[in-house]
Amino acid sequence: MVAGSSATLSQLESWLRESESKPPSGLVAVAIPQSMASVHSVAVKNGMDFAIFHDANNPKHGLVVVALDPQTANKKLGPALLMVGKYQNLPGPMKQTIDSQLKQRYGYTASEFVEPGSPLGSAAGAMSEFKDKNERAIIIIDATKQ
Repeated sequence: MVAGSSATLSQLESWLRESESKPPSGLVAVAIPQSMASVHSVAVKNGMDFAIFHDANNPKHGLVVVALDPQTANKKLGPALLMVGKYQNLPGPMKQTIDSQLKQRYGYTASEFVEPGSPLGSAAGAMSEFKDKNERAIIIIDATKQ
C-alpha cells in the first residue's frame, strides 16, 4: 500500500519512531537487524526511513513501514536508479561489476535494491509515482517469512 502525505520527511521520521515506541494494536516493533544496519543508514542519508513490526501472535508475519521523500531520493540516487533499471537484463559477470560499483558509491548493491519486498526496492517503485508531486510517500509492506 502506498499513500501520500504533505508532512515533511522529518515529521514522518518522528512518526515512525513514535510508532516503534507505541506500536499499533497487535504489533510489536522490531529493532533494525544488524544485517540491515548499513541499508538503513544509506536509506536515511538518501531521503527515506523505515520501521519494522511483527504480528504479536505470529512473529513470521510483519509489516515494514517506509517514509520516503521522492525528490530527495531521486536527486541523490538518480544515477544508481538508471543503472538498476538496466541491471536485471545483464549477464552475471556484468551484474557483479555493477554491484561492486554501487556498493562502493552508495553502500548497497543492485541486488539488495531490487529485492522484492525490500524497503529500498519498494521505495524505488514509489519514487516514480511521487517524483512530480510535492508529497512524501508512506509505503506499507505486508510480509510473511517462509
